[in-house]
Amino acid sequence: MNVSDNLRAVLRYEGYAKVASKVARAQGEYADDLGNIADATRSLAVKVAVNAENEKIIGDGLRSFRRLQEL
Repeated sequence: MNVSDNLRAVLRYEGYAKVASKVARAQGEYADDLGNIADATRSLAVKVAVNAENEKIIGDGLRSFRRLQEL
């Protein structure tokens, strides 16, 4: 993978965990300071919970759509 020199410099200066948490926040995900295990674990747990809820909502919508098609 080619990585720009600018990105390499930012990663060296900021650290991978800080950059990862900034990217996650920019994408609307919960991300605290990923530099310690407690906050990284909390961030992961919230992500798993959000994904489970999204899957439930999508499943409910698909089931409703299928019932509508059966009418």
